[in-house]
Amino acid sequence: MENVKRKIWILSFSLGLVVIVTGDQKTCNQKLRCNECITAHPDCAWCNTEDFTGSRCSTVDDLNNKGCGDMSHPSNQVEFLQDDSLRNGSTSHDSLQLAPQHIRLKMKPGEKYHLHMKYLVAANIPIDMYFIMDFTTTMDRRIQQLADLTQELIDGLKQTFTTNIQIGFGSFLDKVVQPFTLTTAKRLENPCGYPPCGSPYAFIHRWKLTDDVDGFISMIRNSNTSANWDPMEGGLDAVLQASVCPEVIGWRNQSRRVLIHISDGGFHFAGDGKLGGIDRPSDGQCHLEPLNDNSGQYSYTQASNQDYPSFGHIKHVLKENGINAFFLSVSSNIKIYKGLTDFIGSQADTAEMDNTGAYKLIRSISEFYTALSSKLNIAAVDIPEDVSVIAETNCSTSRVESTFDLKKKPIECKGLQIGTLVHINVTFLVNECPVNKDEKKILKILPSGLQESLTVEIEYICDCDCPTSEALDEQCSYGNGTYECGVCRCHEGRSGELCQCNFGDESDVTVNEQKCKMDEKSSTLCENRGTCNCGQCFCHKNYDGKYCECDSSKCVYPGTSQKCTRIFQPFTCRVQKYNYWIMAYVIY
Repeated sequence: MENVKRKIWILSFSLGLVVIVTGDQKTCNQKLRCNECITAHPDCAWCNTEDFTGSRCSTVDDLNNKGCGDMSHPSNQVEFLQDDSLRNGSTSHDSLQLAPQHIRLKMKPGEKYHLHMKYLVAANIPIDMYFIMDFTTTMDRRIQQLADLTQELIDGLKQTFTTNIQIGFGSFLDKVVQPFTLTTAKRLENPCGYPPCGSPYAFIHRWKLTDDVDGFISMIRNSNTSANWDPMEGGLDAVLQASVCPEVIGWRNQSRRVLIHISDGGFHFAGDGKLGGIDRPSDGQCHLEPLNDNSGQYSYTQASNQDYPSFGHIKHVLKENGINAFFLSVSSNIKIYKGLTDFIGSQADTAEMDNTGAYKLIRSISEFYTALSSKLNIAAVDIPEDVSVIAETNCSTSRVESTFDLKKKPIECKGLQIGTLVHINVTFLVNECPVNKDEKKILKILPSGLQESLTVEIEYICDCDCPTSEALDEQCSYGNGTYECGVCRCHEGRSGELCQCNFGDESDVTVNEQKCKMDEKSSTLCENRGTCNCGQCFCHKNYDGKYCECDSSKCVYPGTSQKCTRIFQPFTCRVQKYNYWIMAYVIY
């Protein structure tokens, strides 16, 4: 039994006549060109044999039965460009969690391709943990407590997840522009009064990601706090710069990237910059420049020239750079942070800091990372409009298989354990040929917050690879057309099966009118849906087929995307009542 569903329509008339026609064959027979034929339905094939009689476009079985020796019937092709085996991480190599990594698909409209994709919840994934810390004076106690407990945090992560951990941090205040910061000379030198503090700034990257935990702690202890004027802070400027400056920050290619934002204040976002006369939007580029003290620290240089980023901008840069973001704040500001992380989605979260010290803060960070490791979120980006991508999986933890349309919703799995292997069946379908048939499209399927992806190159099978011969062109009225795949493609201004007529010449219009009739008894040309010229029907808009018998604006064959009406109305149409009895069956 073939996997392809075959549709057989049985029409029984009261006159005793029984006609058996396959729905696929009927769909194919209406196509007059090879490229139209092979893209009409997955079962349609085109006969290239020169002396073949009958409809050249039909099913493979029908063409074989009629003696066609040379036919075009291309099918989907796949090439695995990279399909490395999944593995846990170790000291000698990085983990690999998604397979395959790169494929090339050549696809024909209407024909599905099924890909088996695998995801491994790997052990020993490298962790890059970058802290963005509010260094206003109200945070001084929490900053020192975090320094005291940093080693405990790292030890806990090493014991549970991996020994391959790097840690770094930067500090932020706000834009040094009124009304966000007082800019008198005295306030710029010492915005805190007594006891004095350091000069204000927007964002300074202080410690590049490294496994030197002692150096990280020392840098925190030795960095001075400062102050700005209003209660909101410039933390989103810091988040954006830390995301788009990978070389400065030190993000590694195969690590799980975690950005931790800690502040007891709220944050400014896009539009607030206008209060300080800044109307230029953030350009999303890296603007970290080295300080002049040879300390290895970097400062954000465009804070006074560019507005704060928007929620959408933050979501984009986090996703684009595979960064998971965790925001910690006090209860009075938790709602605005929750609004931000809910908007960002699965790779971001918010937790509340209490006033008892940094122990809850450390516990919250550990819990956030544990949650990251136990869930899977796989999205697709850059899916072409004419392509659908459907994924099915039971997440290897359930008996129920869920279906995800990756244009609308990412794959979501929860409750995963290290070592779990998730099997995902992905179905690709090209719905129609694009305007530019030769254009190659590239889409990506990628797990949220990881530096891995599946790259899918899609090429379209929309044309026939017909052998060409100038000698055969002579058959088309001595060069008035091009002989392609057994038929003539007429040059502009010519018509007819052999391009023997001048299009528009009144003396040629009525030539071979009988060929424009569906049968000998018919009195209508081209079913009154087109113009007969030189024995060929040129159909009006929304009509197709040799005799313009196909109304492409109405009915749809069951199980296909092919639109047509002819002898019968398919089930998706309203059936008209005739004087004779019609009974239709569909057999799969």
